[in-house]
Amino acid sequence: SSGINAEYGGTRSDGLVCGTNVDAETAELFCNAAGYRYLVHHDVAANYSSSSKLSCDRLKDQELSVIVDDVYCNTTDLRDCHFLASKDGECDVDMALVVSCTNNETKQWELTNVTLAYNQVGSHDEWDQVRNNRHG
Repeated sequence: SSGINAEYGGTRSDGLVCGTNVDAETAELFCNAAGYRYLVHHDVAANYSSSSKLSCDRLKDQELSVIVDDVYCNTTDLRDCHFLASKDGECDVDMALVVSCTNNETKQWELTNVTLAYNQVGSHDEWDQVRNNRHG
């Protein structure tokens, strides 16, 4: 899980980052802050299966909870990102950000949301998407 040390009104607190709506560029900044160069994968804890993931019992034992929500980064430095303090119950540990990082420079490709289509020559618009069992 991605942890963060945040300061609110002079009080330092350690905790987790809410993973909801965190984009890949922001997740990679967390990797960089942890000493890694590249992001491999990011998700919320509920969707991530790994033996290295912190269990709920371990989180309770360490008294960790989600303390940061709505992380937005338009920068290359995590310290310059904008975020809000998480309100109790708004984002639980199942929605905490989990990142997988590496220093391996081998390029990794992942195809997502791919659609293969057969188009005959001619013009197509949004109204003729399906014709004769073919998508165009």
